[in-house]
Amino acid sequence: MVLREKHGPEIDTIISRYAQKRSAVLPVLYIAQDEYGHLTDAAIREVAQILDLPPTDVFEVVGFYGFLAPAGTPKDVVAKLSDAFKQVLTSPEVRDRMVSQGADPAFLGSEDFAKFLVAETPRWEKAVKASGARMD
Repeated sequence: MVLREKHGPEIDTIISRYAQKRSAVLPVLYIAQDEYGHLTDAAIREVAQILDLPPTDVFEVVGFYGFLAPAGTPKDVVAKLSDAFKQVLTSPEVRDRMVSQGADPAFLGSEDFAKFLVAETPRWEKAVKASGARMD
């Protein structure tokens, strides 16, 4: 485990700041990204092992990026934006580049992404509150 060997004291300091190891996922992922240049499947599993978490708990933190429009944006505009993002994400050049960097690109349309956010928000709200994070 390269991360533990090279960054053990730093990782231990990060973990000690949190009541639960789960809350240290993002800071330890930052160390992994700095070390490896990007987050590979192996790096994510290594972070999970360091934090004694199931790999799925770490993968889901890394797992998605999304685009949001302001509330009230007309549906036809949202549909055009969604179509444009889908075209870019599914283009062979972009997809191959993302895969070469360790990503597993997937597309959710605006309605499915909205459902995903509604389902995930309560869970992450709980995690953020438990971590003690604040906006200062």
